[in-house]
Amino acid sequence: MIFNCHTHIGDAFVSLPKGKWSVEELFAPPHGLKHRMLSKASEQIIIDGMKKAIDIMEKCGTSVFIDFREGGVDGVKMLIEAVKGRKIFPIISSAKRT
Repeated sequence: MIFNCHTHIGDAFVSLPKGKWSVEELFAPPHGLKHRMLSKASEQIIIDGMKKAIDIMEKCGTSVFIDFREGGVDGVKMLIEAVKGRKIFPIISSAKRT
């Protein structure tokens, strides 16, 4: 059984523009690229990105993955939707949206 213990599956739809980026420019809330992209993306775009990431994990033989879902209950619901009908098992954690 293969576990992926640190996924960022909700970010899978983000494609990185060419260039040099600092960690802060990419990930620091609220103005990092990741946070700007998440705030603009539709729920369906995020779910579609999750499904593509799940496809890759399944093709690599991953059985279980652990993901912290940003966005509180809404983020958890998106991941549940993305794994419907899949053999892979998600362990989902989250925190209340602030």
